Amino acid sequence: MSAGGLRLAEAGRAVTIPPLVGAVPRVALSREEAAASLGISIDSFERHVQPDVRLIRRGRLRLVPLCELERWAAEQAEAARPRR
Repeated sequence: MSAGGLRLAEAGRAVTIPPLVGAVPRVALSREEAAASLGISIDSFERHVQPDVRLIRRGRLRLVPLCELERWAAEQAEAARPRR
């Protein structure tokens, strides 16, 4: 990618895609990224988290919406025990 953007060949013609000004915010993560964001292995994610969250499924692709991860974490968090 050059400073002027990414050049691709499409149907015999060159197409330039302009560079992004800032980072594009993510609204969903791969299962591997979701596991890493929770600090657990993909095996633990698949076993303990995935059954409780909604996934975006497109063919073989599985994405986990960030709002689902946040909801799951909030539900799993234990309330602090009152001090005596």
